[in-house]
Amino acid sequence: MPHLAHPRHEVAVLEQLRAALFHHGEAQTEALAAGLELLRTADLRASLASIAVPALALAGQYDRVLLPAAALGGLVFEVLKQLVTQYAVLAVPDNTYAAFAVPLALLAWIYLVARLLMFLAASTAEWAAEHSAQPVP
Repeated sequence: MPHLAHPRHEVAVLEQLRAALFHHGEAQTEALAAGLELLRTADLRASLASIAVPALALAGQYDRVLLPAAALGGLVFEVLKQLVTQYAVLAVPDNTYAAFAVPLALLAWIYLVARLLMFLAASTAEWAAEHSAQPVP
């Protein structure tokens, strides 16, 4: 069973939160009611279409950035997968070493995949900036 905080500590934290919440006094009922009524009646969905947000298209005829990064990422990922598999196969037969090798291999795998993803994201952004990928309206 997980360790739980002492009940007196929880009560003290709750009292601190209440004191901070009501530090400037309690909220006026009329202000709360007006705010809740505004939330209930305001419908701004129609004005969403008027918001212009440019987006970088990464598909179809504009896909000059994603394909090279995906190909490189897939290739490096497969190489890493083969290396980690070979490491695990060579380390597991020795029982004394296997207890430490598998968790270390898992941590190394997580680290390497995270580094690969960060590298690919940075190189894709840099490549897109160098080749002036323009936002599509």
